[in-house]
Amino acid sequence: MRESLPRRFHPMKSRLSLNLCVLAAAAAGLSACGGDEGGGTAADATYADMALPETDATPVADMAVEVPDMPAAPTSDAAVAVPDADIDAAPDAEPDAAVPPGTPLVVMSFNVGNPDEMEPHYPLRLSYQSYEDFVRDQIAALQPDIIALQESLPEQTCAAFDEADPLRTCYDAANRPRAAARMLGPSYTIVCDQRKHVECIGVHQAFGTIDGFEPGSVSDGAETPPLPMDGCVYFQGTCGEDNCDDESTVSAVSVTTDKGPLRVVHMHPNASGTNAAGFYFGRTCRDAQIQQGFDDLAGDHGPALLLGDWNMDPGMALYASEKPFWESYVGEGKRFHDHDQRDGAGRRIATNNRVAVAIDHVVSDFATGTCEVRANPLIDADYDFSQLPDGENFTGRLDHRAVVCPLSWP
Repeated sequence: MRESLPRRFHPMKSRLSLNLCVLAAAAAGLSACGGDEGGGTAADATYADMALPETDATPVADMAVEVPDMPAAPTSDAAVAVPDADIDAAPDAEPDAAVPPGTPLVVMSFNVGNPDEMEPHYPLRLSYQSYEDFVRDQIAALQPDIIALQESLPEQTCAAFDEADPLRTCYDAANRPRAAARMLGPSYTIVCDQRKHVECIGVHQAFGTIDGFEPGSVSDGAETPPLPMDGCVYFQGTCGEDNCDDESTVSAVSVTTDKGPLRVVHMHPNASGTNAAGFYFGRTCRDAQIQQGFDDLAGDHGPALLLGDWNMDPGMALYASEKPFWESYVGEGKRFHDHDQRDGAGRRIATNNRVAVAIDHVVSDFATGTCEVRANPLIDADYDFSQLPDGENFTGRLDHRAVVCPLSWP
């Protein structure tokens, strides 16, 4: 960790929670995110209506993170450009219960990472086998036709050390299937990105085959375009507005189904962050990667499905500058439409457990139906947390909510 970075923030994650707080502080004209002795906080000014009472979400005001001067942070005018009605709220809406007529299509996007950046061998990854097994069972119960897993534990993480504890996920890793395969099982063909092998697409064999890959196989062969800018290492604090986190990825596969061909694009573009100079928004790379997803990977390929952790919420005031870019691809009169769940006021339901923000999206140019954000109860609500350090407050607990979409292919 670089000496100049905030002391209580490991830069590799809490990237969402911290950076939204940083943006809020900048918008409110505050120098601190989380409460300095001199006055109000970003939480007081901006997040008062964004709490998630049905979860153990960490209040932004409790993060106690020092924020250096940030002259490049968004201005107050930019931060309030989107009406308050578009800002996310705690889940209080039910998704459409009935699947529209057509061929049923169950889609799932699930970021299986966590905010535990201090875990020495498993930063941001599922580290206890019993917890991973529970997540596996929840996915198996849903039986999605297509699933996109973000931040899965890659083989190289386990290869970097010798795990002696049989309770941990890297134990005997060389003789076991990788984490994505363990979580999905042999019924799925699994193809991960070619860069870091952490973003994985699974297609149930009963639904279709992935072109170029043996049914039931596991590989790192998803079409993965190069980073649109120079790469950087996020957790070393070397990223900024002029480069891309080398783990940020968009990738794609082509699927053959009984209904016809389908292009599946997995989205996990660049996140915001902090470096020695302060806060950076990360939009330049993020927009370029989102453009890669729409223009290059979806492109002219028949029907297309784009899903994942997009690291931006087009309906939130803090991302107001990106809303026009999103709407250039998605919405009325455009090729694509989203399937995001919204409340009665039309606000997207939060997909993160720590901050009320909706950054996980499912978009298509063919399907109908609405996703369900598994928020109340959370998908891990029935897990026996007594098996883990600190119980339900375990720092390696999932920080994203599963997004499950009972769609229809007309």
